Amino acid sequence: MNKTLRTLFFLLIFIAAFVSACRNGKSDDQQPSEKDEIVKAFTEWSVSAVRSDVFSSADSCNPSYFKSHPKNTKLDEGLGLPDSAKFHFLFADINNDQHLDALVTFHPVCCTCSDTTGKVIPQIQVLIVSGEKGGYTATNSFFNNLFADSLNINIDIDSVSTNNFYGTYFKIGKQDTSVDQYQKSISIAYDTKEMKFIKRNTGKKAE
Repeated sequence: MNKTLRTLFFLLIFIAAFVSACRNGKSDDQQPSEKDEIVKAFTEWSVSAVRSDVFSSADSCNPSYFKSHPKNTKLDEGLGLPDSAKFHFLFADINNDQHLDALVTFHPVCCTCSDTTGKVIPQIQVLIVSGEKGGYTATNSFFNNLFADSLNINIDIDSVSTNNFYGTYFKIGKQDTSVDQYQKSISIAYDTKEMKFIKRNTGKKAE
């Protein structure tokens, strides 16, 4: 009996250890990465944007959607979300809290639901940052009204780092006399939204 009890005791210990190892392994395998959580947050933002008629979904390209879809005041055309391959994820610890964040940029499609007009359509930026209590929040309003003359200025963000965004400033409408006057490289601080004109090497993104 004692031998049987000892055998059963060690068998239970082995089973407990095995189950614990399996649970730990399963937890590690299924634990979503921060990139996964960011992609999920962007997907939820996209669904919300379509439901609230801010954008039309990429698979809703038909004449009827223009009747109820918000119009681009500059081009007088409906705007839709592009194909998923057109979303650009720029990753960095933007809010400096030791967690990965992202800025997702894209150019909406227009007209016949193609992106043949290229960068005529202003770039949309969706900022996704980690919260103090966990999780991620997504907003496309961070870069709104940064300039007194916002209606005549577009910005394209092409890279990010901790507390900074980098890109190109475009002055539209009445063009200035030179490219240097209406197209400039800029940096924008995350915490203060301060914008600075900067110099960057051609073909290289700011560090």
